[in-house]
Amino acid sequence: MLYKLLDRPYLVFWLSIPIIILNAAYSRNDTMQFNVYDTYYIFSRFQLFLSITIAFAFMGLGYWIMHKAEKCLYQPLSILHITLTFGGIFTIWIISICLRVSIMQYNAGDHLTNAIYLVSFIVLFSQIVYPINIIKSLFKN
Repeated sequence: MLYKLLDRPYLVFWLSIPIIILNAAYSRNDTMQFNVYDTYYIFSRFQLFLSITIAFAFMGLGYWIMHKAEKCLYQPLSILHITLTFGGIFTIWIISICLRVSIMQYNAGDHLTNAIYLVSFIVLFSQIVYPINIIKSLFKN
């Protein structure tokens, strides 16, 4: 089973889309806000989940096209991309649950927020692995 998912990484992205859509429907009216210096960025969780769904659909499409073209992807890069993407999103989800709990009495709120920013940066930065994997497999003999 694990080998099939590693051989077809598009399945991982496409199978996660219904879960993300259910989360988007569940938290339709929730908002998120980020404070960067004197500017507050406020957006709905629905917009976030919708953009993640679109990104996952395109990533799955790219992996699927490479599979149909019988181009062999570099498996360690695929594993790294999937692990950092889903592991990071799962970590952000767990940390945000900890933020909702009354943990502020321990003065850990700022540290947890910084951890979310750091993990978010790692997830976004790790998306560079995806085009590198595609380009490397296109030029491989």
